[in-house]
Amino acid sequence: MRCRPGFPALLLVAGLAFGLPSAAQEQGIGFDAATSADTGTATAASLTFSHTVGATGVDRLLIVGVSIRNSGSQTVSSVTYGGVGLTQVGAISNSNKARVEIWRLVAPATGANDVEVTMSAAARFVAGAASFTDVDQSAPLGAFSSNTGSSTTPTVDLSGLLEGEVVIDTIANENLATGNPLPIAGAGQTERWNDRTTSSSAGENTPGAGSTEPAPAAGGSINMSWTLEASRNWAIGAVVLKPTNPANGISVNGVSSTTGDTASLTFSHTVGSSTNRILIVGTAHRDGTRTITGVTYGGAALTLIGEEVGPSTANRVTLWYLIAPPEGTANVVVSVSSKSKIVAGAVSYNNVHQTVPLGSFVSASGTSVTASVAASSADRELVVDIVGANGDAKSLTAAAEQAERWNVETGDAGGEINGGHSTKAGASSVTMSW
Repeated sequence: MRCRPGFPALLLVAGLAFGLPSAAQEQGIGFDAATSADTGTATAASLTFSHTVGATGVDRLLIVGVSIRNSGSQTVSSVTYGGVGLTQVGAISNSNKARVEIWRLVAPATGANDVEVTMSAAARFVAGAASFTDVDQSAPLGAFSSNTGSSTTPTVDLSGLLEGEVVIDTIANENLATGNPLPIAGAGQTERWNDRTTSSSAGENTPGAGSTEPAPAAGGSINMSWTLEASRNWAIGAVVLKPTNPANGISVNGVSSTTGDTASLTFSHTVGSSTNRILIVGTAHRDGTRTITGVTYGGAALTLIGEEVGPSTANRVTLWYLIAPPEGTANVVVSVSSKSKIVAGAVSYNNVHQTVPLGSFVSASGTSVTASVAASSADRELVVDIVGANGDAKSLTAAAEQAERWNVETGDAGGEINGGHSTKAGASSVTMSW
């Protein structure tokens, strides 16, 4: 990053700590344990295997995925854990070639207990169990998603995910010779179980596998996929696990940003469906003698949190907020006192205290290759920042432990502006740096 003497290149503003709506645990969804079993060389009307739910976690959830070679259109009649019945989440069949079902149990007993899967009729099948902690106990799951096909790549798309959520899937396919490889989970997925039936007739077999993948840092979409050893008829099902306390208590549900050379910058932003919402808009512009005169979202005015002007008034950054922004898509409008090179971004968050949402604002400015500021915070809070840099800085990179939410520039020349926004989990003292 180039810095010219007397021409300030970096300016950082940070140290805004969000508060939770109520006390909550720090961690997100935790993986506890996974086990699986198969019917071996023969068909079976039921399958029993032991699974141990750990004693240390809270807000527990048990997921059981069943992968069936349903040549006779067999289905799962019931699943129990320690004698307690599970609830079916969803099921999908690829004709009478392959079928998957996902079942769940909220607050399963800790310790070792038997999982028992009972079928409508004898079949060859695999069952896998995975237990998790810190899952919402009243609304633990999102909608069931599924797909079928005939190829080497079972795949299903899930959209509208929020930060802190986790997707779990289950697959089945027709035909797997005993010596052939098991399915391979897609990039970003963590395999939780991978098993198979072992009939000497390959066409009577199915693999059974399950994996997990966390939602993207700012929410969005996930593609769950597997690679098979050959083109097969397959079925895949997946569901989203909802955390008790997403993303250290606060989660991102929408991100947008733009740039311009204007006195009125407008861009679209979507606030996702959620509770205890807040919208944060950050701006950075050249010529710090000019000011941001207002920011609106869908016509509603935001409140200025704080601002900082760089040395020699070369640039200026600001942070603004709006409590309980309406869900859906609307325009953010940033008004400047006169035409300026400007960047701006909006991030909407969930689970933020609606009465006292913000901590103290701190800021700093300077001329160097590293910009930083220390903010006071606490566990279960989230610190957000806004950084601005003259265009001759060329690029901005947030520190490794920060989650970069947006990072845009109007150009690389000295008269341009770069800007970015990142977050970091709260602690007694948090340093934000770029």
